[in-house]
Amino acid sequence: MYSTIVLFIKALGIFSGFLMLGTFLRAKVPVFQNLYLPASVIGGFIALILGPNVLNILPFSEDVMAIASSLPSVLITPVFAAIPMCLSIRKGDTNAFRKSNDIIIMTFLLGGFFMFQCMLGILAAMGCRLLGINTYDVMGLELAYGFNGGHGMAASLGSALQDFGNPNWQAAQDAAMTTATVGLIGGIVLGIVIINYGIKKGYTSQVTSAAKASDEMRTGLYGRDAELPVMCRQTTVPNSIETLTLHLGLIIAVSAVGYVLEDVLGKIDNIIFASMSAFFYAMIVMLVIWRIICMLGWDHHFNEAVKDKISGTITDFIVVAAIMGINVKILSTYWAALLITCVLGLVVTPLCILMVCKKFLRTNWFEKALGAIGANTGVFVTGILLIKMVDPDIKTDALTDYSVGGTLCNLYAMPMISLAIGIMGSSGPVVALGFAVVTSILCFIPMVLSYMTVGRRARQQDVA
Repeated sequence: MYSTIVLFIKALGIFSGFLMLGTFLRAKVPVFQNLYLPASVIGGFIALILGPNVLNILPFSEDVMAIASSLPSVLITPVFAAIPMCLSIRKGDTNAFRKSNDIIIMTFLLGGFFMFQCMLGILAAMGCRLLGINTYDVMGLELAYGFNGGHGMAASLGSALQDFGNPNWQAAQDAAMTTATVGLIGGIVLGIVIINYGIKKGYTSQVTSAAKASDEMRTGLYGRDAELPVMCRQTTVPNSIETLTLHLGLIIAVSAVGYVLEDVLGKIDNIIFASMSAFFYAMIVMLVIWRIICMLGWDHHFNEAVKDKISGTITDFIVVAAIMGINVKILSTYWAALLITCVLGLVVTPLCILMVCKKFLRTNWFEKALGAIGANTGVFVTGILLIKMVDPDIKTDALTDYSVGGTLCNLYAMPMISLAIGIMGSSGPVVALGFAVVTSILCFIPMVLSYMTVGRRARQQDVA
């Protein structure tokens, strides 16, 4: 046990070293700044290239590489467990729902496009199979789980398929890690291109010249004389417990309950329970516990900014470990199918999002579309970055609608996401395709109905 803990600390030390290296290179190398590459991506790629999977200049042990491969699927649970924490809808927020209505649309739009990407990825894999391009039997979900879910959810795809006894789970995991990396980089680059196009077409309301970012946003570091933002509000007295400890303790405890429920309920002979992952159970448990905390009047002891910093920290380690652990040899077999899938994802997804947002969103449709494009090609933070590039002073409702909609989306989308893996693992791509089509339609129906009722009336009032 002692040696296992020491090995884990050593692995974390290696990941941390590459995070520091990535931070330094982002601050100094213009190409990384222009691409807005996160330090975790830069460090992860360097670790991958120098590690045993490519050049083997740094011969990390098999144990360290095993931790790099498995860590993302473990750490994704506390990230999702934290989502319902600090969630509150006050009276003012309710008025905002009625006034904007775009929060409701964004909630279902984000979930609908996740399932749309599942459908697109499965169709791409089927087409490659018909053309004789190398694929594996459960290929298809990598686009959605990589582009939309990021590296943590990409790792959960492989582990879930492994639970179903599929022999190609490792290929699926590495493929999803690849799509997650392509999406993270491509989402930012493509987003900047779309921003500049939107500025020329007059779609933006806050910026009128080519998209530019501050030095801090480009380098990833604040200058010596810069006005530093306050990280969070302290809610406890340190001689009792640190604020960070209180928040992290709740998140980890709930995550542990999620794993217990996964073990217990997974033994039930039912496709639903067999498909649900620990991160889904952790979200439900946190939702219940957070409601109890609010009823007891203890919610003021918790701070959303602290929670976000914890999730962000965990995500940094997820990304660097995930990229470092990619098995390049497996990917070389399926590179053509992955290339076709990623190109389709980067072309079709943004075009469809722009068309839907322009049609259905009431206000600042272009800014909100950028958030959806970022979330469906990179990660949620990518959407925030793109919105801030066209709304640097946060004068529109785009960031609020995107953030609230994304949080609410996670609460209903997690069961669909988990079921998609279960259906793919147990019944194959044809049934999974049908599930993706039906669920994407079900997500878009409330959005259309909302537009036809509240949204249309609100538009008429605005015109009047």
